[in-house]
Amino acid sequence: MFFAISSGMDSMVNHYTAAKRLRSDDAITALREYYEKKEPLPDSVKEMYQQKLREYLVVGGMPDVVNAFVRTSNFLDVFKAQQKIFKAYEDDIQQYTTNTKRPKIRACYYSLPRQLSKEYPKFQYKLVEKNGSARKFAGLACRCRVN
Repeated sequence: MFFAISSGMDSMVNHYTAAKRLRSDDAITALREYYEKKEPLPDSVKEMYQQKLREYLVVGGMPDVVNAFVRTSNFLDVFKAQQKIFKAYEDDIQQYTTNTKRPKIRACYYSLPRQLSKEYPKFQYKLVEKNGSARKFAGLACRCRVN
């Protein structure tokens, strides 16, 4: 999760964290101090930030999922919120596509994790299915560039 502090923000926000601690005790402030002094982080601080990074990688950035994690700090709740979003996408495919296009659009949707994990940024139909081609998937919404 990313937090930014602006000089134009309300003084309450500038001086206190969401946990109602003074910002001088905040992890962001501590990190900034090490950065400005060009000092290496102590192992305990580095481990804490590594843990926060792992949490971010699991939670992601979807607002409902982030809110579930902030409310409960429970990864099961995070998973449920993620599944709810995935289900909503699947429901949209069911509701807004024709019977003939539905299987192809689902195949494109399910291929997205593979598409996003590769270095080549262009959408590849061969990752959707074996011998997949643009001609076979012509007219679908999966003509996109993955950045």
